[in-house]
Amino acid sequence: MAHLHCAPEGVNGPIVAHLLGEIPGSYFGAGEIRFALTDMNILPPDPQGVCGRSIESLAELEQAMAAGLIYANVHSITYPNGAARGQLRVD
Repeated sequence: MAHLHCAPEGVNGPIVAHLLGEIPGSYFGAGEIRFALTDMNILPPDPQGVCGRSIESLAELEQAMAAGLIYANVHSITYPNGAARGQLRVD
């Protein structure tokens, strides 16, 4: 699975968008995944405000990326809390 989360570097934050769900039966090997995010992919705002802002659209997601508040987290069976994590940025 893979998600976008909202929090500053080194802090765990809520999921704001799902990128990839569980693949039934598992998958091993290399591959390429393509997807397109829309405003419909953005999850409801975090009621606890961990992110410090409301993200309800791709425009707000982009603003949060520019502020260094969005990270991707990729999960695996071996590392259910995250096999790879990194802050995203907007160039």
